Amino acid sequence: MDPPTAATEVMPQVDTTAQVPTEAGAAGPAAATDPALVAEPVVLAGPAVAPGAPSKLTALTALGQLAWSRISPLARHLDRLPPNARKLLAASLLFAAGAAIALLFSRGGRSPSQELERWARRIAAPEGELVRSALSAGDFLSALSVLRSPSARDRLRADPAAFAVRARLALKANEPSDALESLELAITEHPKLIDDPWVAESVLQTFNAGRPARTGLLLARVSPSTALPLLRTASADWSWRVRHGAADALRQHGEALPDLVGFQLLDAWQTDRCDVQRAAVGKLRAPGMSDERIAPALEALVKRPGLQGCIDDLVPRTQK
Repeated sequence: MDPPTAATEVMPQVDTTAQVPTEAGAAGPAAATDPALVAEPVVLAGPAVAPGAPSKLTALTALGQLAWSRISPLARHLDRLPPNARKLLAASLLFAAGAAIALLFSRGGRSPSQELERWARRIAAPEGELVRSALSAGDFLSALSVLRSPSARDRLRADPAAFAVRARLALKANEPSDALESLELAITEHPKLIDDPWVAESVLQTFNAGRPARTGLLLARVSPSTALPLLRTASADWSWRVRHGAADALRQHGEALPDLVGFQLLDAWQTDRCDVQRAAVGKLRAPGMSDERIAPALEALVKRPGLQGCIDDLVPRTQK
């Protein structure tokens, strides 16, 4: 697939490492050319809430406060956007927020940081205490450095939790290639590790490494009962590579995309390439595609700076 570049004029930037999926085994363009395609992984699963864990209402309240703290600095800029662009932005945010809330409930209310700390507590090697101390201070880079220490390599090879935490920390550090290598080694040493949904979700995020064949081999070892819910959610991921990798994996399982319209809208918005946008809009205009999000999205896309005239012939005149 040809790599589109990110649309940074209107949509908020989420991360700086995403690349567009290429053919199996081939790396895409440098991450710096795609500054808005990766969202921080959202932890999906885990056992029931332990005694003393926050309630779902408390977790949702904290999630709302966190979201507002991130969004409020952008609010003053929204009035500068065209009305149609605001509509598309709102639709995209609601789409992502719905998926995030569903994931939060599926995991018993633990936040991603709480889940990471829970796994860190499982590290039995002496380095585990250093990792936990760094995480409690919010210094995940130091925690990652501890797990990468050459002197600890042999001890950590025998500790499956150390592998899982290292992979997730590498993803947080925008190093999906390191996460992929860690998971490949982890699952070779500890095959049962792949059965944990938290680990399987980390595997999905390694599509951002630009090695879809290698990520696909790991996903093939995940049981369908674990993989399918993760793949359905990942098909709405902000990252182009994760989203398309999940869509390909769903097709291999014989499943259609749960939200084809949302998938195509993200594709159409995230690219600065006319041919890619035309392909996405063409699918949105296909017979049988009926969704209230399509019309306002096309209105915003046809007026989007940088691609004027690209899809004029595909959009009805009443929407221009």
